[in-house]
Amino acid sequence: MRSSSVRVGNGSTPIGTPLPHMRAYVLNTWLSPVPTGVIGELYVAGPVARGYYERPAMTGARFVADPYGPPGARMYRTGDLARWNHGGHLECVGRTDTQVKIRGIRVEPGEVEAVIATHPDVGRAAVVARDLPTGKHLVAYVAGDGVDAKALRAFMSGKLPDAMVPSAFVVLDRLPLTPNGKLDRAALPAPELGAGAGEYRAPSTPREEAVCVLFAEVLAVERVGVDDDFFALGGHSLLVVRLLARVDAEFGVRVEVRAFFGAPNPADLAGLVENAAAGHAPDASATVPRSEARLAPDLRFPDTGGFGAPPRHVLLTGATGFVGAFVLRELLARTDAEVHCLVRATSEQEGRARLHAVLDSYGIDPDIGSGRVHIVPGDLGQDGLGTDPARWARLRDEADTIVHSGAYVHHLRSYEGLKAANVEGTRTLLRLAATGRPKRFHHVSTLGVFGQSGTPRLLTEDSPAEQARHTSTDGYTASKWIADLMVQEAIARGATARVYRLGRIWAESQHGAINPDDMLCRLLASCAALGCHPEGASLRAELLPADVAARALVALALDDGPDTAAVHHLHHPRPTSGSAFLRVLDERRGTRSEPMGLGAWLRRLRHAGEAGRDLPFLPYLDVFRQIEDGPGDTADAPSHTYRNERTLRSLERLGVSVPEVDTRMIQDFWKHLETIGEID
Repeated sequence: MRSSSVRVGNGSTPIGTPLPHMRAYVLNTWLSPVPTGVIGELYVAGPVARGYYERPAMTGARFVADPYGPPGARMYRTGDLARWNHGGHLECVGRTDTQVKIRGIRVEPGEVEAVIATHPDVGRAAVVARDLPTGKHLVAYVAGDGVDAKALRAFMSGKLPDAMVPSAFVVLDRLPLTPNGKLDRAALPAPELGAGAGEYRAPSTPREEAVCVLFAEVLAVERVGVDDDFFALGGHSLLVVRLLARVDAEFGVRVEVRAFFGAPNPADLAGLVENAAAGHAPDASATVPRSEARLAPDLRFPDTGGFGAPPRHVLLTGATGFVGAFVLRELLARTDAEVHCLVRATSEQEGRARLHAVLDSYGIDPDIGSGRVHIVPGDLGQDGLGTDPARWARLRDEADTIVHSGAYVHHLRSYEGLKAANVEGTRTLLRLAATGRPKRFHHVSTLGVFGQSGTPRLLTEDSPAEQARHTSTDGYTASKWIADLMVQEAIARGATARVYRLGRIWAESQHGAINPDDMLCRLLASCAALGCHPEGASLRAELLPADVAARALVALALDDGPDTAAVHHLHHPRPTSGSAFLRVLDERRGTRSEPMGLGAWLRRLRHAGEAGRDLPFLPYLDVFRQIEDGPGDTADAPSHTYRNERTLRSLERLGVSVPEVDTRMIQDFWKHLETIGEID
């Protein structure tokens, strides 16, 4: 490589351009070139070596056919993560072999560095994994003018999953480098635990003092003030479980994880403990009123002429989500439309990099229809989708279809914590649909809108959801219920809109790719780690593969046939037993998973968590508290029964089949979890 003296302010190392007789490619896992600014793996071609001496396996892995050179040409796979900058120079951002596992999720520090580098105050950044007293954590080292660690944490929290947000931010005058210009990891200082705390305020009561001590012990910091945020101090959802177990042992009361998310500092937690000790449990019965779904009285929708016309410009939300990624693939495969993807990012470059990384992780070629994919940087939870007025005007006047697949999915957050993205974001999109060019509106909802309280019912596409009851603590289902009702009201006002309520979405049908944060996936991974599983209906679900759900959704969205309807239910017509998953895993491993009642399994999970094991289902223990504390081990309470014959008839007419979740699919699921490091 020719060296380069061009300065880059994004935390990457500039490595210049290829020598005249060499070629350099930055490729994705499909060996397709990535766009400028997008991270891929660096390959070098030209007069490369023949291979490694007497190491045929390593030679075969590193020296591969060059699809862009003359016949017989080869290229060398460097293992470096790189990107082309807009000046035509290569920047090295990390290694493919530096992935680390943080709380069960594989993380590439180079990707985290790339996001940090988009902050305007950051000049250089490095992210490393360090073993701290509370486990392995990401630590970010940054240099720049006026960098504020607290503001940087908030900036990162809005752009990355919790496990990818560094637990500590260390601000330096400059990053230490070796003589050859690479990061000197040995010279990086140890992070100061507790540096994320704000101005110290001492406890004023014995209970506050005791809670501060518990915070400090669980987080392994010297001192905690009553206003210090648990998560800013390096805490995460698994440590929350450990903290609340200590609270239970110290005070003899249990505080729910959901309640703690709304009160993550010692002062508020001490208040929750005091109320619980006095027998004043938090009011879990406060319901979200239907009035939240009211639309503005003057909101009206222009006539689109129905669903028959093929879309030309589609605004898609949620393309970086599990289902949304496959919806994007289907839209590109089944239409000629330009697809405008709303991505939570500060720039098109950052948004495209994020979208490419998600598509690649699910086995979708990031370059599919790349010329027709346009990034709209923004945020569902911000006014005007977080876009500038000019871009809003273009969407208003160009888009003829909106596919709203985006949502903030967090089953432990309250309604107020999710309202901005899930409710107000939907309201903003409906306002966009009512202005400018007439638009068709497709809203992705959930069967959870019916709730689980009351007498179990048979629920179909024609069952009304208006009378459902959702508490504010069940934030995700409550916010999706309100959004669902808003779209129903829009339809009543003349909107050309449809609602698609998803059931349990499962691993992609061909290769087993799945979102490891899925609740059932977390449960199964925890079963694998514990060597036991709950039997009965508690581990049985109607599992619809994500790619099949996306294929069905897009086919229905494009349908203008004789039996179309405003509401469709997308779930598998037959349930799959969780025991089948553990049986397949046992056959792979030569083990035997012990079946037991759900209550007994939850108690074993809690004991494992209290003993220090970081199991992915631990944060959801409180959802099943009543079962765990019950007198018996059977916990198969009656639940709603769902039928979707009308939707299935439409899919059959459209040529979309729903496959059985067979042994091969289950094997692929476990293989995928092994590949991404979710299970050993």
